[in-house]
Amino acid sequence: MSATIVPFSALRDQLARDDRMQLALEIAQRCQIEATPVWAAWGRLKLRMGQYNAARDKFKQYFGGVPSRLCTVGR
Repeated sequence: MSATIVPFSALRDQLARDDRMQLALEIAQRCQIEATPVWAAWGRLKLRMGQYNAARDKFKQYFGGVPSRLCTVGR
């Protein structure tokens, strides 16, 4: 019997592809791996859904320290 070992980053990425964003963020936080791919995927998902304010919030998380005046869209 052999167990398949999946790197945490691969698990995070698979969860993001499956639109399980909250769980993907939890995995990233608990395993101390980068969460920015999840924020980017979540932002793109919100854009496709037409939820522009929510997309803006997700992309702000993705860009992190970028001043908010550079992250405004349509303001």
